Parts: sequence; C-alpha cells; structure tokens
Amino acid sequence: MERESSSSKKWDSFGGEEGDFSQLSEGEQESVKYFFRQSVTEFAEKLKRNKEIGGAEEPISPDFALMRQLGRKLSENERKKILSELKTEFPNLPIQEI
Repeated sequence: MERESSSSKKWDSFGGEEGDFSQLSEGEQESVKYFFRQSVTEFAEKLKRNKEIGGAEEPISPDFALMRQLGRKLSENERKKILSELKTEFPNLPIQEI
C-alpha cells in the first residue's frame, strides 16, 4: 500500500483541479501556495535522501504528480517565487521539471 503524503490528502479535500489562480479566494490562494511549497519540499527531501543513500530511489511519482498539479494551479509568478526560495535550501532541486 502506498503512503500518501500529508499535502496530497489536504489537496484532495481542496478539490485538486487546475484553474485560474486569480479566481480563487485569498484563503484558497494561500492554501495552494502552502501545499505547493510543502509538496516541493517533500520532493526535494526525497531526492536528497536518495542521493545520500547512493542512488537507491525512493518512490516519488505520486508526490511529483501532485506537485505539478499544484504548480499549474498557481500563477507563473507565484510558482517561480516559491521555487526560487526553495532552490536556496535545496540547490539540486530540478526546477525545470516542476
């Protein structure tokens, strides 16, 4: 049985559909930004752990799909801002794939 990340559980309750970020309420916008940041952080931590244990890969595909879905929900400026902030904490984060 696959472990579901905490951010994906929250996102499922939020609806998980793509849309125009500007049409969301302020609270919904903050939720999307928070869960996107959380999912990217979880993804980056898994990549870091995989590298530390010599390349053995931890499954990341469900989280990766969630992260990309959340990213599409954000405006491009918001997505870039969050990713650039996380890039300082996780220098090996593959931003172009997100």
